[in-house]
Amino acid sequence: MYAFTHSDLEAYQPREYILLVGASSGGKTHSILKTAQYLQRYAPQARMYIIDTHDGIRKLWKGRFPDLSNLEVYLPQDMDGVVSALHSIVPHVSSQDWIAAESISQTWDWSQDLGYLAVSGMRKSAYMDRRTGKSLKEMPLIVNPDLFWQVVKNAHDRNFMDVLTNEVRCNIILSTTYNPNPGPRARESRRMEEARLLLGTNVNPDGPPRLVYSVDTVILAGKDGQGWYSEVLKDRGEEVDGRNIKFKATDFYMNLIAERIMARTIP
Repeated sequence: MYAFTHSDLEAYQPREYILLVGASSGGKTHSILKTAQYLQRYAPQARMYIIDTHDGIRKLWKGRFPDLSNLEVYLPQDMDGVVSALHSIVPHVSSQDWIAAESISQTWDWSQDLGYLAVSGMRKSAYMDRRTGKSLKEMPLIVNPDLFWQVVKNAHDRNFMDVLTNEVRCNIILSTTYNPNPGPRARESRRMEEARLLLGTNVNPDGPPRLVYSVDTVILAGKDGQGWYSEVLKDRGEEVDGRNIKFKATDFYMNLIAERIMARTIP
């Protein structure tokens, strides 16, 4: 095991590891393509590899960003496809490249599908439909929970998130959804509550419970009467006095860099 010491600091180049959280049509896909546009302008040798679970990138790429030539888009149909896409990408990435994944809420659902298939022979939606009107005794929420979570965590954590977090050193940008009107929190798990309190807001991203701990930066993407905006809820190593940064996301990544610089220089 290699020990990182003070002599390594000068050569060390931190990477971006960003989670974009937003409701539908909140500007998450637009922000990812704006980041690719920034790369093409300032780091033309870099590429962005996108794993798109909803096939939303191609339409916006063609309609709003037709000049982008630094993208490779993968369109998986299930979690096996996500893992296969990631394994195809990893050998080719350099430290200046980016991997984007849209959306973690979908990869988490697909991983649970694998768990339900393992314990019941049905996908999650089919199992839940069959449970309608039945008691937990007649049909438990999860059959064989130990096996279920073993399969889910192996698919989503070990074969996907752990690879992004620990095995590749390029920049990462993920997106996920959240429910802006969650209602009562009576069924909120302890880990979900911890994640929400960590961000200092009622935003609780969809996906695995520890998602916000895996990334360095959490950004809420939204839209108001003046257009798209971004609010930085967490930014490891860049936070100043616990203040959140909020800015218009006209050129998302360039705006983020500028706001970080301003936060460090303005009292």
